[in-house]
Amino acid sequence: NKNGLLKNTTWCITEDNNKRLLVSSFCESLSIFDKKTNTWTNATKENGGIECDCISALLTDPEGQVWTGSVCCGLGLFTSKRNKSISTNEIVNCIENDGDCLWVGTNNGLLKFNKKTLQYVDFVGKSIFMKYKINYISIDSNQDVWIAANNSIYIYHQKTGKVEYSYFSSYFKGYDINCITKTKDGHLLIGGRNGMLLVPAKSITITEPLPLELSLTEIRLFGKVILPNKDAIITTHCNSLQ
Repeated sequence: NKNGLLKNTTWCITEDNNKRLLVSSFCESLSIFDKKTNTWTNATKENGGIECDCISALLTDPEGQVWTGSVCCGLGLFTSKRNKSISTNEIVNCIENDGDCLWVGTNNGLLKFNKKTLQYVDFVGKSIFMKYKINYISIDSNQDVWIAANNSIYIYHQKTGKVEYSYFSSYFKGYDINCITKTKDGHLLIGGRNGMLLVPAKSITITEPLPLELSLTEIRLFGKVILPNKDAIITTHCNSLQ
């Protein structure tokens, strides 16, 4: 209703520095609840409050800025009563703050965004995640980035650029992993559409390094393309080589 949420389906919630609750009703609105006045304000596409009505991620950073991620308008910055879109070329599923930057999880990989320049920046290991839908991001006390994607948990070590991963497809049976938290005693709690899994610290298996998938298109020797031939060093097309 006009005095509350426009839709009962709540997608994500954040609290800003003014102790207002920002609630996304997926494919409907961004509703703001002011606890001081006990009133609701609804920002919709129709009234110009938001550019996209499918807000799928919300984050309030330490500076008090409210960042939004959407299905159709990418990453955005919510100022006052209006959401300003910054990028429009990806579906944003999750956002995590990391100093002057944001880690942004999309349907097409992991991105790093500089909040001061308002530009995406490259990082070592970016290509590893390009084909994955990123469902969840968390940063631990060592500044390692924990990423849920592809029925696995990936650990990106920012200091070295290395990536480790642990595979959980046998439990989640094809369902996405939606959230991760590491308990104080070192265990992992993993949540997804197939329930919640507690992984004791001793049974966490981490594989390193992460194998890269390469697409071989041609082979050259001294600058000349080697074609498959029964008398050549390769007898089949390189696409079929292992």
